[in-house]
Amino acid sequence: MPTNDAITARLPAQASLPPRNPILDALRTLAIVLMVMSHLTRLVARRSWLLWNELSMLVEPLTQALFLFLVGASVVYSYRSAIAGGRGGWWRSRMLRRAAGLWLLGLGIYLAETGWQWPHTLTNPGVLSTIGIGLALSAVLASRPALACAISLGAVGLFVGLEWGGVHVAPLNAASSPWFPDLLELACGAAFAVLLLDGSSSWKRALALVAVLGFGLALLWRPYEDWFSEGWGRVYTSFRLPGAANGVDQMLAWVSGEELPLRGYRYFNPSAVAFPFLVLHIVALYVLMRPLWRVLDGRVGRAVLSIGRRALGAYVLHIVLLGVPTVLMGHRARMDTGEAALALAALLAACYTWALGREAWSRRRRRAADPAGL
Repeated sequence: MPTNDAITARLPAQASLPPRNPILDALRTLAIVLMVMSHLTRLVARRSWLLWNELSMLVEPLTQALFLFLVGASVVYSYRSAIAGGRGGWWRSRMLRRAAGLWLLGLGIYLAETGWQWPHTLTNPGVLSTIGIGLALSAVLASRPALACAISLGAVGLFVGLEWGGVHVAPLNAASSPWFPDLLELACGAAFAVLLLDGSSSWKRALALVAVLGFGLALLWRPYEDWFSEGWGRVYTSFRLPGAANGVDQMLAWVSGEELPLRGYRYFNPSAVAFPFLVLHIVALYVLMRPLWRVLDGRVGRAVLSIGRRALGAYVLHIVLLGVPTVLMGHRARMDTGEAALALAALLAACYTWALGREAWSRRRRRAADPAGL
């Protein structure tokens, strides 16, 4: 009996993959820049915000949805490449190792920030851990698309039913980076990548038309900012958990067994109504950027988009450089807008330095493995 990988490897659509998609790289780059901007803005007093601070905080739900959507797309491209090379088993083990690493990193940051909080520490320790869960599910379901679709549709129904019923429970649809809609955004990205790789031209044109028209109709129905605002686009959930003002005091209390006072934690997530809007928004962005393919695929474009090609690593790097010190010292606003702008430039420079260096190292390794260039 042939295995799933053996069957999939013989499919014509997977035997010859298209070149790397620079539009997806551009969207990943946009997601990283917006994430760095919004995370820095949280350290700036509200009265001092400039336009870039206002913008990054307004579209924060889109930023997270965009990043997760593109993680899903990347998983499909990675899987197809591995299958074409006959490395399906290696790919699964690699995805599972990466999933475990991301989940543990998210867990470590959450422990430093809030200490042990049952059940949130294990179920909702942040977006990195949610991505890790998504990668683990992808490793299991990549060769079972029908099952993946069935699970995703069932999850959408559960997400909508819970919200319309006024039920918000962690880890499903409440607290930090819940499974719904975060994992659903990842699944939508995977489905979009499959369409890009396997869909006919007519299907792609139909999707483009639906996305642009749907996005336009949504804006006629509600102003743009409503789709990101509390009461329509965002759902907030609050928890009172034992905690300290900063990560250092939190960990010292946790180690010593000191009882901490209750503190309020408030999280937002996209509503069930905003979820399809965010997906339409992302696809519409892709469609509108499609004419820039050649420009983005040029030498300058490839350099600018380097952090998009290494998006997950760039995200982790900026979390280490910005998020960990912030968690340890506390979240009090401590920057003016000038300092935040300098920090933004420094963080992006660090991400670009890492991404370009990583790509140079990869090229050297490939040349060493194949000095004849065959």
